[in-house]
Amino acid sequence: MQSSRLLYVCSALALALCLIAAGCTGLAGAPENEATVVLQPNAFGLPLGEIWTIILEKTGATNETAVLNSADLVIGADGELERMTIEFWDEKEGGANLVHVDLSFFPDRPGKISWSRAASETVPVSLHPLDVLGELEEVDFADLHLGKEGLWIMVSGSRGSIGYGGGDYDLALLENGTFTPLGEVHFAGDVQACPISILGRGGQGGNVTITETRDFLFWHDERTSTTYEEPDPERENIIAFVPESISMADEVVS
Repeated sequence: MQSSRLLYVCSALALALCLIAAGCTGLAGAPENEATVVLQPNAFGLPLGEIWTIILEKTGATNETAVLNSADLVIGADGELERMTIEFWDEKEGGANLVHVDLSFFPDRPGKISWSRAASETVPVSLHPLDVLGELEEVDFADLHLGKEGLWIMVSGSRGSIGYGGGDYDLALLENGTFTPLGEVHFAGDVQACPISILGRGGQGGNVTITETRDFLFWHDERTSTTYEEPDPERENIIAFVPESISMADEVVS
């Protein structure tokens, strides 16, 4: 009996040492272009200008020649900024790089920023990142319906002859933090207009799969079930353009 107990203790110690070693290996393999971000942003007054300054400092990009490609912001149900991804071109003498930046924010510890660069042969006609980030910074998100899971804000990098309006979304001009309704907006194929989609996370209705997990020292239990969720009638679904985008449009119908 005593030898069995000794064998159990030795096995547990060996497992713990393996887990520690695996954790150390993961830390050693972290990306080179990674740093902490001492910032606690809140969606009811997103400090996106400050975040852009941090991006410039960490990546070494030039503000004056930056050209926006796309961006994604994930806002939690309590109004906090959880994650942000942004891509932009950094034009310098001798060429341009497409810079990809990921940021994660946490309520109880500093956030993280990581980035990478890739050479780019062409840079489209687009906006400066602050044209969009500056307008989003002025939005009072308390006036929007956050829903059960918050909001997803997506700035699209799509190009081509595209028209907006007449869909199951609200089309608007975003200026000075205010949304003004629009009827239709049409763009030609040689510009990147950077439409801003603001969508409610969750609340779309339909069948929802719920997964419950329980982790113990030596085993993992996972159970799934399906339930029906009623659609949230107040779920946000907005496509907005900043004034700089509207100035590039072929046609605007109020």
